[in-house]
Amino acid sequence: MQKINENLFSNFGTIYFHPIASERYDLSCKYIETTSSTAYTFYSFPCEVYIEPTYGIGSILIGKTPDTQNINTFSIHHCMRIKPNVYFCITSLADTFSFSLLTPEDIEPKKINICEPIIPSSITMPFHISQIFDCSYLTQETPCTFSKPPHLYYEILYVCEGCIRISDVNGNNYNLNTHDLVLLTPDEHISRHFSLNTSCSYLTITLDIQLKSNKQILNKIFHCPVEIQSILWQIVQESSSDFYYTQMLMLCHLHEMISDILRLAYEQSEHHSQTDNHSQNFQNSQLKKILSYMNARVTEPLTIEDICHEFFMSRSSLQTLFKINLGCSPKNYLINIKLQKSKELIRQNEHTISEIAYLLGFSSIHYFSRLFKKYFQISPSDYARGLEPASHKNHLDDGSDDYET
Repeated sequence: MQKINENLFSNFGTIYFHPIASERYDLSCKYIETTSSTAYTFYSFPCEVYIEPTYGIGSILIGKTPDTQNINTFSIHHCMRIKPNVYFCITSLADTFSFSLLTPEDIEPKKINICEPIIPSSITMPFHISQIFDCSYLTQETPCTFSKPPHLYYEILYVCEGCIRISDVNGNNYNLNTHDLVLLTPDEHISRHFSLNTSCSYLTITLDIQLKSNKQILNKIFHCPVEIQSILWQIVQESSSDFYYTQMLMLCHLHEMISDILRLAYEQSEHHSQTDNHSQNFQNSQLKKILSYMNARVTEPLTIEDICHEFFMSRSSLQTLFKINLGCSPKNYLINIKLQKSKELIRQNEHTISEIAYLLGFSSIHYFSRLFKKYFQISPSDYARGLEPASHKNHLDDGSDDYET
């Protein structure tokens, strides 16, 4: 990917915005056009020279020596003043790129041929999702086993809550717990067997995907960090809509999720050296502490002000932290974990629904029942009677804060 950073580029020259009058400064102007995206030769002038783009998108490969290991690549957006005795080559990024090269009269550059030509890198996708055949969010309240017939497509399985065991006749076994994900390869001859020993909520997506490389993510269990959990919840929300642009968003979320899985696999590889940004590390660590604090106090009358006070944060900073990393507000995350806890308490059958609403800090039984039905498409009383539908939609964040404080 090309870059332009004035601080970094200052090692080799400066940027300016308006073309200079060559005749005023006794400069020779040569018009150059290139269609090559590959660098074969470096040029070096003993004096300052000027590069002024006239058409297209181009890049400059530049360094203080012709050593290809120490070459930097920058996009050419504006005019460039190049320092004396640096080595550079101009390439085209798309079709034709043309520019004016301004140099003092009768000055010829030193030319160095490159042993191994350089092709500037560009952003390409290592995979492509051509079609989503099925996206289902399912809840099973009682233990069960079932089999899925063989097919020719990939399948993503993500456990939202509970655990699932997957096996096949070849002896492959996968044990997935809460927030675990696996991308299963297609097999047209082998059916897979699923065992759910406890109540379980899970997301399953069947899709056609072309992986150019990175096959190491296949048939491997990943425990999803909060960032990927947030993307998966957004996929759940988008999956229930038939609106065309919503379906496009779901496809975008899937691309983002698989990209994050690829990054996670890279970070977990034995060849990877840790280079995370310290600020991002701090944010992730802080968010994990906040989420742990909220989950530990889910049955207490916890407020957003309590969280801000505990972690010495302003309300706006907390809001930004959640929106950037989880895609939802702190209030809606809090109500989501309270409602998930309410399902657990209802299943335990030790409290009435009114008591559960009070235990979780809801202002009234009517408010609790209304939110429960909005999130799970079933009333608390019907859920208690075992009438939960096979699938339902969750509203982790629908753009508004539902929680009343």
